[in-house]
Amino acid sequence: MSEKFYVRHPVDDIEPDTGSSWAEINEVRKRAFFEASRRQLFILNQAVDHILRAEDHGVATWQIAFSLGLPCCQGLTMTKVAESLLVTPAAISKGAHAFCQRVDVSPSMYMKSEEASVSYREKRIIELRSTPCQSRN
Repeated sequence: MSEKFYVRHPVDDIEPDTGSSWAEINEVRKRAFFEASRRQLFILNQAVDHILRAEDHGVATWQIAFSLGLPCCQGLTMTKVAESLLVTPAAISKGAHAFCQRVDVSPSMYMKSEEASVSYREKRIIELRSTPCQSRN
């Protein structure tokens, strides 16, 4: 008497059997790969356009790097990079957020969330309004 048994494979959790043929599965994968390739090409094109149109190509490059969370940002902060480029951290942050919106990606781990940005902006506005302006002599 032979018992039927099923040996579960880890791939079953990742790609459960849908009853589809391998040809159908491969076609779905090809389409997904094609769409991902098109999306990456779009982002790359937008990045080059962002840099070429910018007044300061270095600042624009770092804006993109921070917005996409590229490895070159590891161990750096926007403040540190801004100081080396002689700009404000806001210049990098603002451009990074704009680039995220332009290519429809979420802020990277190097950036503040939208909620944190709004909270910081509101606190900064209150701080600026409560500080008296100093006139120049």
